[in-house]
Amino acid sequence: MADAARILSLAAARSDFGALPRQEQAVWRDFILDTLAVMAAGAAHPSVSDARSAVVAAGGAGPASVMGFTQGASAGTAALANGMAMTVLQLQDGHRRARGHPMSHVLPAALAMAEETGATTGDFLNAVVAGYEVSARIGAALGGMQPLLHDTGTFGCIGAAVAAAFILGRGLDGEARARLIEAAIGNAATVALFPFRDTCMEGAGVHHLFVGLGAQNGITAARAALAGLAPSRATL
Repeated sequence: MADAARILSLAAARSDFGALPRQEQAVWRDFILDTLAVMAAGAAHPSVSDARSAVVAAGGAGPASVMGFTQGASAGTAALANGMAMTVLQLQDGHRRARGHPMSHVLPAALAMAEETGATTGDFLNAVVAGYEVSARIGAALGGMQPLLHDTGTFGCIGAAVAAAFILGRGLDGEARARLIEAAIGNAATVALFPFRDTCMEGAGVHHLFVGLGAQNGITAARAALAGLAPSRATL
């Protein structure tokens, strides 16, 4: 499987929302808007307000939007805080074959990176498609999680890294962007979470960190790839 990341990265680097049929574009737009609505509804819930406030205060100011706050934050902090809001109401997306929530990780990362870097709407949409497709394919290939391991924060982190790397590499040619995405995939697979399954099943509040940390770690993995940190080729 040493070539898995390469194959996925080449496909992801070619993602083009504008080339999709109109019907598919409409589905993607609805999907994004629905996920934003879930994020906003979760952000308004009192069960996570203190934790999100603490995260934003510790992260400092920045250009990325955080649901429920007038103050912006760095991309990593925004992805963490916005991702934390995804699971509060249990209305987040679900992928039946992947058995997880790719969009819940990908959207906070893509949105935060697009705002921080001043990316275009097209770059943002392409990054979402790239990150989601890679994440869902990896989740489906896993065929379910290992015993006692929850899906959140695992392959979703890789999708977040792909979306972030796509945006960070928007000035690169296709091959260079693919290499960046490939490194981000391996980096993210290295730093993905391994959360205890029963945390969510028991309703423990800390499980709201899983998506947020997955999105934040994905951004960190992509930044590290851009800075030259590379994974083992066989990581994925």
